[in-house]
Amino acid sequence: MKNLLDRLSLSRLPMGKLSLDKIHFDKKKKIIFIAGFIVVLLLDFIFFVNPQIRSIKAKGIQAAKLRRDIYNLNRDVATMNELRKNPEVLARTKRFISKEQTQLLLQSISDVARKYKIKIMEAKPNWTKDENLGGAKYGGINFVLSLFCDYHSLGSFFSELENMSYFITVDELKISPNPQDYLNQRVSVIIKTYVRK
Repeated sequence: MKNLLDRLSLSRLPMGKLSLDKIHFDKKKKIIFIAGFIVVLLLDFIFFVNPQIRSIKAKGIQAAKLRRDIYNLNRDVATMNELRKNPEVLARTKRFISKEQTQLLLQSISDVARKYKIKIMEAKPNWTKDENLGGAKYGGINFVLSLFCDYHSLGSFFSELENMSYFITVDELKISPNPQDYLNQRVSVIIKTYVRK
């Protein structure tokens, strides 16, 4: 058996006599090989890696925006649910008017409009169906206003209405150009509030 292993030893095989020392590259072949390798790396980066990096960056921006939107939505839903459970919290920040204060609120809206030189062409209150807010019953009232003003005055008007102590929302807003006076617009707006029952 030992004889058999001696005969099959690698030193006697023809491959055993080959060595890597005998393989030589000349300088031209080395330069071509290195240049080809660099070209392959560049093409790989340009056509495969770079588009993937851009795609990952775009997805990261989208994911961050979605995360921010989800956070804001969850916060707003929690606030809304809290206000539904505790209408007295809402009542402390903004007051609901009584039925007797309807004309007073309309007068306050008129005073704010006059302050910003807004012409009220028409103002009429419309009662809506009653709503339950946190167990209490409130009647909705819409003030339908037809106004004549410029954009700046309209923005100031809405800002002051927002800062009033009454609970007021703007339900609908329609702005139409006025052909006779291009600086002022015709504005139709519905301002909604709730009246304690």
